[in-house]
Amino acid sequence: MNVLEIDESISDIQKALGFSVQNVYYYDKTLVLSLWQNHVSHWLVVSLRYDQQSIFIVPEQKIKLKNEKKPIQIFALAHLKNLYFTDIQRVEAEGRKIQIYFSSADSEDVMVEVILVPTVLNISIFKGKKQVHLNKPKDLPEFKSNEQANLKVKPLEDVKNNWLQSLQKKSIDGSDQGRKTLKSEIEKKQKALKKVESDLDKKMNEDYYQFALLLETNAVEAKNKFPDLFDSKKSIHKLKDEYFEKQKSLKQKILRSEDRVLFLKNELKVLCALTESDWSQILKSNSKGQSQTFNQKSEIKVRKLEIANDLVAYYGKSAADNLKLLRSAKAWHYWIHIKDMPSSHMILFRDKNRELKDVEIQKAIVWFLNEAHGVSKDNSAEAFDVLMTECRYVRPIKGDKLGRVNYSHERVLRAKA
Repeated sequence: MNVLEIDESISDIQKALGFSVQNVYYYDKTLVLSLWQNHVSHWLVVSLRYDQQSIFIVPEQKIKLKNEKKPIQIFALAHLKNLYFTDIQRVEAEGRKIQIYFSSADSEDVMVEVILVPTVLNISIFKGKKQVHLNKPKDLPEFKSNEQANLKVKPLEDVKNNWLQSLQKKSIDGSDQGRKTLKSEIEKKQKALKKVESDLDKKMNEDYYQFALLLETNAVEAKNKFPDLFDSKKSIHKLKDEYFEKQKSLKQKILRSEDRVLFLKNELKVLCALTESDWSQILKSNSKGQSQTFNQKSEIKVRKLEIANDLVAYYGKSAADNLKLLRSAKAWHYWIHIKDMPSSHMILFRDKNRELKDVEIQKAIVWFLNEAHGVSKDNSAEAFDVLMTECRYVRPIKGDKLGRVNYSHERVLRAKA
């Protein structure tokens, strides 16, 4: 904006004199003051964006503004809210410097100073001895008023409309965030899968076992064939035991990597089958701390009991399914297992902070006992001790193919099938 455009805009802004400040927003180098009086609302916009350095007023829009919690926004909200807009003027001797004044009977006056000179762009707020600046203050270049006469003036409505169109575009782009996030999530999973498969391939090609076997029969050949593995400082016997042990450890790592590959492939399959609206809904649910939609149930063999809209029990049919089920659970979901019995475990998916009623817990456990492999018709009349704890306290034992876990903070409940 040049000085002529600023003067025109100031005349337009003065229609809001006497309005009170209701809110303050700051985002993308733009300060927005929400002004209100007698059911009429305006936004006083100060933009320092590289493509739109301007000041103007527009009717408040039905678009939610973003808000970056920067010092200038925090200071402005603390000291401007509920004050009245009393004056605005351009400091003629200094060109594109604007001063906006706010006051009330109960508070000290506040001044917002805006500098729209490209080399020293700034927004400053002053209240008594307190002050805050968007950028570090710099000296203003000399203003030559005689050079302003031949300036071209852009229509003020064009300035406003450009900003509003930009704001609406960002709002539309924001609604498209679900699709972008879904695409990003798929790419992230593909990248993770590629890395795990690459690591697995390296593990599969390790020669620990062949090296250890060869050491038993021909140490010289073992040294020549596997020079990177041979250590002349260690005895043949010790070296052989060490690599047999490494092979055992490697075998467990390979099993875990294979499980991880399968898990990632299942996740990718589910993600690729989702629509944009499905993904947006999942993000919305998770952001509210709601129970996770178990999208992998089609890939994991589970039994399901819906106790309420926000409380669902899942029970895995195998050790592998149980581990996948546990990994898909949130920290606040509940893990349930029959004490001292080799049964599968059950996970109660619930909304965050949702309190469980005793009758709901009992219903889930009775269903679980009837479904569990370890409870047969012969002992169905017996009472069982059932462990229950939040999933945050449950950790799978690494490399254990039976799906066993370590747990803590458990409750022990007594129940019959």
